[in-house]
Amino acid sequence: MKKGILKTLLFYSIGFGIAGISYLTVGHSYIHAPGIHHFILFLTLILGVIWTLINLILFIFKTKTGKLKRILVANSIIILSYFLHMYFNI
Repeated sequence: MKKGILKTLLFYSIGFGIAGISYLTVGHSYIHAPGIHHFILFLTLILGVIWTLINLILFIFKTKTGKLKRILVANSIIILSYFLHMYFNI
């Protein structure tokens, strides 16, 4: 695998891993409000979107490297799959 895809997968794995660890340690005691793990997942998604936008601007206006292209593709697939999951509520 290429470095861009590995960086992206590492970023999301760390975010999802921290959310999983926080769920296992803190839990979800009040079911009518989001737990800390939901906020961590949301923060990971928001940071991923910001990272994608920054890389898109760099790709369009500065350098067109293969690494940036792979980061953009991997981030786009993850973000798109998240929004499709929320839209179809599967």
